[in-house]
Amino acid sequence: MEEKITTLDRAPLGGTAFVVSLPDGGALRRLLDLGLVEGAAVVPLFVSPSGGTRAYLLRGAVIALRRDIAGAVTVRLQAHAVREPSRHAGAKERVNG
Repeated sequence: MEEKITTLDRAPLGGTAFVVSLPDGGALRRLLDLGLVEGAAVVPLFVSPSGGTRAYLLRGAVIALRRDIAGAVTVRLQAHAVREPSRHAGAKERVNG
């Protein structure tokens, strides 16, 4: 699988991103309080009409982050594995036993 490192504000909507690192400074405490920690899975959901705020799914809750804060969070994107289609579409598999 191919992995890409980027920032949270650039993660594609609907994809899953895993937090690699967080910014130092005042925003760090707020992000940690929200549950945004290294290794956490985050799904970008929506972008505001102005583009300045995005909504993310994090640990079952939807949170909103300003673009500048999300841009300071480094994430790893992982390409989705492609599933092989069954040989016979619609055919039931036989279970031995």
